[in-house]
Amino acid sequence: MKVVLTIGGSDPIAGAGIQADIKTISALKCYGCTVITSITSQNTRKVTDVYDLPAKVVKSQFEAVAEEFYISAVKIGMLSNAEIINTVAEMLERYKIKNIVVDPVMVSSSGKKLLNDDAIDELKKLISFSTLVTPNKQECEVLLKTVFKDKSSILDQIDKIKGMKTESILIKGGHFEGNSATDILICGENVVEFTAEKLQITDVHGTGCTLSSAIACNLAKGYDVITAVRYAKEYIFGAIKSSIRFNDKNRQSLINHFYAGDK
Repeated sequence: MKVVLTIGGSDPIAGAGIQADIKTISALKCYGCTVITSITSQNTRKVTDVYDLPAKVVKSQFEAVAEEFYISAVKIGMLSNAEIINTVAEMLERYKIKNIVVDPVMVSSSGKKLLNDDAIDELKKLISFSTLVTPNKQECEVLLKTVFKDKSSILDQIDKIKGMKTESILIKGGHFEGNSATDILICGENVVEFTAEKLQITDVHGTGCTLSSAIACNLAKGYDVITAVRYAKEYIFGAIKSSIRFNDKNRQSLINHFYAGDK
């Protein structure tokens, strides 16, 4: 069983963040370990509070895991300030971690900022030695200081996108208009499009966390980036299709990470 380490924020309703990552890693039959960077108070309606852990505690968590496990892949989510980002980068280099997937979490779906403005440049440095970065449209626009109107505008700016210096980048297309969603993977000289129908399910909580965690699991198992993304896309499509609203208080649906085990 491969060990996948997830680094990010805690979500008390377990739909996103560290908790969603652990569910995904377990569903894909890997063993999940965690480094918590922030504790959030949130639900499907809003984020009311964020407490960033001291960088030394982030470091000691990482050391505790790395001293006992061979880490086959790492998924990185919420890193809210420059000190935490630099600490994580230091640990990745110290332990020579490979298969690094970065989900550049910047703003919650309810509009709460989850990354300090002065930390964006530090995040870019971390991205530069990742295996794959998985921004959505808005996150990619912030990182590159540009605007993408549609899929074709992404393809027109591939050279600028490659300037992020990551090995691969997956730009998620769910925020573009249309009846289908196309994610664009730029992997070396390869440009691969993954198109799927847009499910008639609005506001699903934790999709980005789940997708990036699934990709990390597939990389840990030895799949190449393109195959790892393809299998992760298949998994999250089913998980979203099976998503749940427990009651009328849920503004967003919650992903059913274990849908494949339903009978």
